[in-house]
Amino acid sequence: MQLNHAEKLEELLVNIKEKLDEEDTSKLELERCQRIIHRASTYSSNCKACGDYLLELESHLHDLYEKVEHGKEPNVKEHRSFVGNIVSHMQKEHKLVTKGYYMSVFISIGTGLGLVFGSLLFDQLALGLPIGFMLGIAIGAGLDEDAKKKGNVIQIFTSAKD
Repeated sequence: MQLNHAEKLEELLVNIKEKLDEEDTSKLELERCQRIIHRASTYSSNCKACGDYLLELESHLHDLYEKVEHGKEPNVKEHRSFVGNIVSHMQKEHKLVTKGYYMSVFISIGTGLGLVFGSLLFDQLALGLPIGFMLGIAIGAGLDEDAKKKGNVIQIFTSAKD
């Protein structure tokens, strides 16, 4: 049943895309919505909140379609906020991360530790900084790849296709 519901939502998204031009489609990040629908439908059997979000998303997309159908301008800020709430839930409850999440975290940690160890061990900040930076990149890239293999990466940007 949930798959059928997801298919209906994706069909509604296609109908909205047909009514909008490229710029509005990009502003509304409808590709992102499609990925969110897919993820939420897979989690909805075990997560009541995901099922509720799917129902709310259906209502939201119907309202959006009605606005577009009648030539009204869609409220981009409201739409992005609504979709952002769903993504936030998925990140918190289902431990999904964005692409490059671990890289950004560990570059910061590695840089900080590199400065500390550079000043303590080498008496040179400039020597510890690149070492910590490179360690942060290596650890972050490894964890990002591991998350990708486990399927824990949620694509939130429309330009990200992989």
